[in-house]
Amino acid sequence: MIQINLNLANVGQQAALATKVSLSSLDPNVTITDETETAGDIAQAGVAALPQAFAFSVHPAVKDGHQALFNVQITYNDSLQYNKAFLVELHAPALSVGAAEFDYSQGGNANAYAESGETILVRIPNQNTGGSASTDAIGVLTTDVPWLQISPAVDMGPLEAGGGYAEAVFEITVLPDAPQAAAARLQYELQAGLFGAEQEIGLLVVNPIVEGFETFDFTAFPWVGGGNKNWIPTSILPYSGAHCMRSGFITHNESSQMTLTLDVREDGAIAFARRVSSEPDYDFLRFYIDGVLMDSWSGNVSWGETAYPVGSGVHTFSWSYEKDNIGTGGTDRAWVDEILLPAHDLVVSTGDLSGAAFTVQATPNPVAGRLLVQAADPEQAGADLSLFDQTGRQVLAQRMAPGAGLAVLDLQALPGGWYALRVQRGSAVSTIKILKQ
Repeated sequence: MIQINLNLANVGQQAALATKVSLSSLDPNVTITDETETAGDIAQAGVAALPQAFAFSVHPAVKDGHQALFNVQITYNDSLQYNKAFLVELHAPALSVGAAEFDYSQGGNANAYAESGETILVRIPNQNTGGSASTDAIGVLTTDVPWLQISPAVDMGPLEAGGGYAEAVFEITVLPDAPQAAAARLQYELQAGLFGAEQEIGLLVVNPIVEGFETFDFTAFPWVGGGNKNWIPTSILPYSGAHCMRSGFITHNESSQMTLTLDVREDGAIAFARRVSSEPDYDFLRFYIDGVLMDSWSGNVSWGETAYPVGSGVHTFSWSYEKDNIGTGGTDRAWVDEILLPAHDLVVSTGDLSGAAFTVQATPNPVAGRLLVQAADPEQAGADLSLFDQTGRQVLAQRMAPGAGLAVLDLQALPGGWYALRVQRGSAVSTIKILKQ
């Protein structure tokens, strides 16, 4: 309850007799609990002090800084009146939520990704910038998926007026049954009595399928080159990790392309980081999905992330640096790194990059342990063998010796399921499906 002291001064030329005062307000945020006071007779030039003349209470959900309008009416000498309006600023908590910080170093491998079995710490700042202290502030973090386990609500106690601060810290554990490349929405609510604030923390991608080119080549996924020159790995100024890919050296009216085809299991998204240094408005990095241009960048474009929705089904993703017929600007190239792929199965094809495919036999198929791979090698060139799981991630690599025409792969330790075996000799590639029992 708030009390108002009142002083009355008679500035007239005669006494004010039987003086009464009353307080009123139409503001719904206040309730007057003591509205009248008697001042009696006030002599000419006299003063009447009325301590605790009035009282009012404030609505518990008033907004901080609200100006409430009051009116004091003075009645004296039977019928004479004087009215005086005034404003009172009301104070309340004003709560806000800052940007969340994710710490992957406490219960995982500190690779900045949330993976099954790991625990991530989330720190969320909370502040009260209002004119009055809050009651106990409670922070609650929730998600819309069943495969994340979040620690209970955090009681931060009262937040002081004028900048009171507290941090809510939560543990998020990714359960073993969490799917691949799945996104969980995180929602945070701060509550202190009738005052609160909400913020969507964002999407937490768990068990991401990441192409970061840390192998310093294209072997982690079944990439296909294109255009006039292939993209090449580089360790100069990557977006993350130690390596990234940059476009090949090309000249006017040429392009440098890299393409990946995946069978996307369910609706999701593809995200990546890109950087460009080119002739503005003439030479471009272009990103295509199924041959449809999704976005393009030209000129000096710093590293930044971008994402695009992807529906289920087979899709081809292409990054192409393309030059027009004249002019050069910047360093004349583009870079791509940290590609987050949607959940997918590997698309197996028996084509080649630029040469003729060749016949490959793999027995037994299905296989439980050792797999015999045979490929005729009349040119004594040998071959590179790569085995990919259903997400497109390379799980085994081996070299077939020149002239041998055969190699033995030990699949004993691999889990059961479908795999793709790619055999590459120079520019010719053949791929077959392998069923591991």
